[in-house]
Amino acid sequence: MQKTKHSDPKGPAIIALVGPAGAGKSTWARARYPHEQLLSSDQFRAILTDSEDAQGVSKRAFELLRVLARERLELGRRAIIDATNITRGEREQWLAMARELEVPTHVVWFDLSAEECIERQRGRARYVPSGAIARHARALEGARVELLEEDWSMVSRVDATCDVGEVAEVLRSWSPPRLTRLPKSGARLEADAVDIVGDVHGCLEELVELMRALGWRDDEGSWEHPGGRELVFVGDLTDRGPESVGVLRLVLELIAQEKAVLVCGNHDSKLSRYMQGNKVKVDPHLATTVAELDALEEGDREELSRRFVECVDDAPLWLLLGAQTSWREGTWAEVVVAHAAWRPDLRWNKPDKMKWYCLYGPSTGEIDENGYPKRLDWKQRYPQEGPLCVVGHTPFSGEPQVVHNTLCVDTACVFGHRLTALRWPENELASVSAKECYAAHALGIHDQPLLYDRPRKQRRR
Repeated sequence: MQKTKHSDPKGPAIIALVGPAGAGKSTWARARYPHEQLLSSDQFRAILTDSEDAQGVSKRAFELLRVLARERLELGRRAIIDATNITRGEREQWLAMARELEVPTHVVWFDLSAEECIERQRGRARYVPSGAIARHARALEGARVELLEEDWSMVSRVDATCDVGEVAEVLRSWSPPRLTRLPKSGARLEADAVDIVGDVHGCLEELVELMRALGWRDDEGSWEHPGGRELVFVGDLTDRGPESVGVLRLVLELIAQEKAVLVCGNHDSKLSRYMQGNKVKVDPHLATTVAELDALEEGDREELSRRFVECVDDAPLWLLLGAQTSWREGTWAEVVVAHAAWRPDLRWNKPDKMKWYCLYGPSTGEIDENGYPKRLDWKQRYPQEGPLCVVGHTPFSGEPQVVHNTLCVDTACVFGHRLTALRWPENELASVSAKECYAAHALGIHDQPLLYDRPRKQRRR
């Protein structure tokens, strides 16, 4: 039988090893995965008692294993469960955790006889009684059927003829879904080519013109791209511009057809809260969208509001693009899209910090003369080894350029300049000119994003 190289999801996932003691699971796993990803029941018994053989603390050892597995998954890492996992009940705990955290699973079944396992363990320092190994093997006699009945994303089998790191066959193959949810309100889009569109702000005519310039075709109201590309919006679909309702309808339809993804912006979040009846200040920017909504028939308004609220609820705060084989500063991606700002270590912070950083960017804590928070130049500290970070939020009139491994595509269309998109992976920019200036900006529009430096603290003398 032909052997195949073992392949797993590169992002957060549970990979459970199933097999009798002595089957070589730990040796196989150490050859295949970084040791930091391996969570072994033997390891935790040794941590607790200095001995892998201390079966009396197995319950406590597995409690620690489960805690650490969850922590790794919540931080966007993989958890390799190196235990016998003989019974359905033992395996169900990992499936339940995966369902809760919305991560894929892979079970690797070591299909070896009791005799083979007993022979293999002769060279091991730790001895497992032959009777125990025989019980494990008998319990797994129906494993092929049972594992396929269970809800594993991927099922593989290893036999005695496999080299370390190989599998004999893949019983259930797995391919990543189009959109994978990640911890801390992130997501990954599986797309070979995308067009990343800057802040639209109700500029429907310009959006349609830009889409056509990017090669999108409107066939009786259904947009298609002959190259199979998808659209990613960096947020702020509405407010200030002349046709926010039209933009909402177009983008919502594209999302429903799985041709687009919205990365949530601060204006999207605020409009959603307003639509839900929350206490929101209707400033002059939001007022333009509210006026359009008020002009709709009641049924149309309710339906549009319902769809948009659901869209914002589902919208990630940050979106990864690119092959999961590309490792960039703690991230399996080549590009990350966020509305205002992002950095890799945000995934280790509380969800609220992630949310406000992505929606608004970091601030000095001070307010300027126009009532706006003073923003920090977060780009100066963005890791050069990280994925290219594409953002909007800060309007400017100049030509978009990569600055410290970041790129802003908000070229101030609603303020009379241009609507811009980045074509990826080509890394080509496309833009169309605004038809007119629809709003005035309190800070003015600069040829580069307007940012502030953090005030230096004076040393105590």
